[in-house]
Amino acid sequence: MRQSPGGGISVEHRLPIFNGLSFKRGNHMVIRSICWVWSARFIAAAIALSLAPTGLVEAQSATTFEVASIRASRPDGNQFSDISFAGQTTFMARRVPLSQLIQLAYGLETYQLDGGVAKLESPTFDISAKTSNEKKLDIENLRPLLQNLLIARFHLAVHRESKNIKGYELKVERGGLKVPAAKGDSCGTYIAPNKLQACDRPMSTLATLLVHVVNRPVIDETSIKGNYNFTLDFAQEGDTNSSSPSIFTALKEQLGLRLERGQIPVEMLVIDHLDKTPTEN
Repeated sequence: MRQSPGGGISVEHRLPIFNGLSFKRGNHMVIRSICWVWSARFIAAAIALSLAPTGLVEAQSATTFEVASIRASRPDGNQFSDISFAGQTTFMARRVPLSQLIQLAYGLETYQLDGGVAKLESPTFDISAKTSNEKKLDIENLRPLLQNLLIARFHLAVHRESKNIKGYELKVERGGLKVPAAKGDSCGTYIAPNKLQACDRPMSTLATLLVHVVNRPVIDETSIKGNYNFTLDFAQEGDTNSSSPSIFTALKEQLGLRLERGQIPVEMLVIDHLDKTPTEN
């Protein structure tokens, strides 16, 4: 994810909010193209620079698409899903599983979907949904539209619960912090499969970015105030050919920080009911 000239974020790794990109079904998403999301938050599909904590997003009003077509995807051997919507009047999705639609609609990380995503990885669907009054889409107005679409066509019923789940606490190593304090620097905030960078950001921002590397909740327990410049090079999980260290070793060696396992309180979305076949168009 990179900061756009206008203050937005581009996504280069797995995120819960997508646009104009492709991702392989499962936890690892492969970005097809740069995506400018919106100029407020690397998350809830993208992190915005305010970087508020990840949470479930509720529909602000009873908003629905004017017309929507949902069809089962035809088997074609393609394992990648496509989603496109920003700045358009039509939400387009191809080969998208219900797990991703729910994550997108409610602004969820993978681990926030109670029961996991595996059971919702198939079947997949092709969707074309048009807004009323030629209203252009962004992530904020898309969410209530998608929530109501899932409720109407898949009879989705959900509730929220707070649970303690396995995650990590970000702490300072015994040798002390190795991160330079910010001095009004401007270098953008982004995350790629083997690198992350953030300038003039607090420790809480680093914790939020790390969520997308370890795919687990991460909370800041450093007790360090102020803003810093973070640059971290690491090996992507499962990459045995990389000469870079793991994310855990990289944090220690490059930043003087560590990730310590712990039980982290997380707001979960619990699915009470969901039909895997939509109502007819």
